[in-house]
Amino acid sequence: MKLSRKILKFTEPLMYRRGWRRAQRSIFRVPLGPMVAKIDQQRAREIQQRYANSTAGYAKYANIEPWLRLNRERVQDLNLQRSAPKRVLDLGCGGGFFLFILKNLGHSVLGLDIERVVLFTELLELFEVPRVVWKISAFEPLPDLGQKFDWITAFSVNFNLYHPGK
Repeated sequence: MKLSRKILKFTEPLMYRRGWRRAQRSIFRVPLGPMVAKIDQQRAREIQQRYANSTAGYAKYANIEPWLRLNRERVQDLNLQRSAPKRVLDLGCGGGFFLFILKNLGHSVLGLDIERVVLFTELLELFEVPRVVWKISAFEPLPDLGQKFDWITAFSVNFNLYHPGK
């Protein structure tokens, strides 16, 4: 780590844009409390207990609060908390944390994902977020979802290369 490189970063506009975005997230924070209050707490605890001792990598998503905080930042980075209601499609929606926040902000949401992880299905049902089960393949069109979307998002998508014949 060179000190000169660290000092040089202070002259780059990107640093100030990132700092301003972080400040906006703190100053104009979207409150999660009212959203969390809408969740069936008993069902949420049951899901968390079911996956508490699981060694599966996806079990970490059963702990709802940190994933809601992370996705609140994504919503704020896209400025969707201040926009008029939009139609949002999230590719690889996972447990639906991002869509849950958007739905509570008045947006129309739809998730598109595979049905491999039962935890994600449970979370989507808990959040009452609609999902279309579909495997996205290279150079293949998405299914006809019957509507157009204002936003199409994909965060932390894991495209598994699955070749059953090999």
